[in-house]
Amino acid sequence: MADPLSAPPDVSAPQYDPALASDLLDAAGDLTSAGDVNRVLRTVYRAMVERRLSSKDAGVLCYLAQTILHTHRAAACEQKLEAEAAAKEARRNGPPKLTWNLPR
Repeated sequence: MADPLSAPPDVSAPQYDPALASDLLDAAGDLTSAGDVNRVLRTVYRAMVERRLSSKDAGVLCYLAQTILHTHRAAACEQKLEAEAAAKEARRNGPPKLTWNLPR
């Protein structure tokens, strides 16, 4: 019979896995789209289920993915605001002036 006061089984984080690192980097692409982030999250999920990645490390990677998605949205909002400001400036300057050069 096992001693109830004995230490729990060793559930320490997995060691560095070069294959997992390669899988994550391949899935990441350049992380400029939600699809890239989605592929990374699928790889993280699969690695966690296969016990190639600790839940703590998976949580950190998921937090980073969430942050990346937020920056994507912020960048899109910035681009929209810049386009609106440029359109407003163009309207303020009025229509372009046309000059007719007719031969005499």
